[in-house]
Amino acid sequence: MDVLATQAQPFNPNKADSKFSKKKKKSSEVSEPISSTSLIDVATLLGDNIRTISLELNIILIKTPYHST
Repeated sequence: MDVLATQAQPFNPNKADSKFSKKKKKSSEVSEPISSTSLIDVATLLGDNIRTISLELNIILIKTPYHST
């Protein structure tokens, strides 16, 4: 699959997506503010996970014999 050849779908705020439907919060639920430190921590963890997956994929690709068709 050529990722660069795929086209982005236009954003439609009126279209309901069941996967990302908003749930009504109960009045007893109070959200806490997100600190910049926690955002940085999450971004760092995400970056580490992406690097790990990238290394694992490279190892798999190196071990896989190349077959031209």
